[in-house]
Amino acid sequence: MALTKSGDKMDDKKPTLPHVLDEFRECADIVHRTLPDLAIDMIFFEHLLGSDQFTRDVAVPFMDAKIEDVRRLLQRSQYVEILQNKPLIKAILEGSVAIFFDDRCYVVDVSKAEERSLQQSETEAIITGPHDSFNEVADTNLALIRRRVKSSHLKSIMLEVGEVTKTKVYILYIADLANMEYVKELQQRIESIEIDAVLDGNMLVQYIDDFPNSIFPLIPTTERVDAAVSRLVAGRILVVVDGSPSVISAPASFFEFFSSPDDYYQRWMLGTATRLLRFVAFIITITFTAMYVSVTTFHYEMIPEDLLLTLTESRARVPFPPHLRGASAGSDNRAAEGGGGQTPYQDRANDRHRRRYRHRASRRSSGADEQHFDYRRCFFGDCLLRHPELRHERFHSAHSVWLDSHGRFTRKFRLNARSRDDYYSFIGADEP
Repeated sequence: MALTKSGDKMDDKKPTLPHVLDEFRECADIVHRTLPDLAIDMIFFEHLLGSDQFTRDVAVPFMDAKIEDVRRLLQRSQYVEILQNKPLIKAILEGSVAIFFDDRCYVVDVSKAEERSLQQSETEAIITGPHDSFNEVADTNLALIRRRVKSSHLKSIMLEVGEVTKTKVYILYIADLANMEYVKELQQRIESIEIDAVLDGNMLVQYIDDFPNSIFPLIPTTERVDAAVSRLVAGRILVVVDGSPSVISAPASFFEFFSSPDDYYQRWMLGTATRLLRFVAFIITITFTAMYVSVTTFHYEMIPEDLLLTLTESRARVPFPPHLRGASAGSDNRAAEGGGGQTPYQDRANDRHRRRYRHRASRRSSGADEQHFDYRRCFFGDCLLRHPELRHERFHSAHSVWLDSHGRFTRKFRLNARSRDDYYSFIGADEP
């Protein structure tokens, strides 16, 4: 507690150059520049700056300035005087340049955030309607929302979450449409979060849920701008987290999880029918497996005789009861989906390629040592998977190839039965 109180007292003091340098000690990427003729010291992180902004607001104005011109320059609106240490440290970490002159400290914002270009959402792809989506920069996401909602009634509240990361969180709502009690409740829940880091909107959702231990989603998120704006206009509250492409909307109803943005871009009959199909599919998913287990286990009289014979034969080959098969069906599919999604695509392609041609090689007869085998396809196929740049080369010879581990044509292989040792040694597998 003593250290905390001491740090708070130090943060309230007037910022000084030694204190700032001490705060950023052992930071190899901090830059300290001194202009002896002007008695100016500058501190900044070079990789957080925009080169054009730095040249316009810092380099050019002070390049040919004299010491009597510095006070006049620092009176411009882009130079802000800082009176405490904590705001100064925060400004430097956000990409500003700290300028120390005449026992005073000024900051000028010359930051430029690197961001991903606006692309189509991969998780919420639609056929008709807008195709732009949010990215990881909160300012860009706010601009996309403001561009669609040109109203002064669109309000925003900025908060910070994370003791270490200081992540910016914006609460957006439309006055006179949103319930202000919900806005205050959401703001209170976010302000009460005590955590070191918030890296994504889905992490924040787990701290503001009414039932954080529930396995079902209670607050929807979206990466689509049109979906977020439609919920905002409907009286919902949006939460934009800096560093996350997912925007939170609250509160939510059960039926909101069955809606899709393209429902509103179709004829009303098609959109309504599509949404009804989602409800039917949901009912089938949660009921049909239980019905199958109950009927096949306890109510044989409900099954037609011909179908009962077929089910009896199929169950005789499986050593597990129906309820165990029904319980494991969903988990097995989910495990296969998750495992397949975590496996690199190129490794899976290589494994399929090797298995395919190992099977072909295993089918050759035992006395076919001198028989010609076309190893060209299997050899080239594996090499092209490992070296995609070779797809642009042209192979004129049908019986030889020059290739080394770097993808260059240097060594000659005979594409017949005698070259199979070289082929299997190349792919790192034993000869079948």
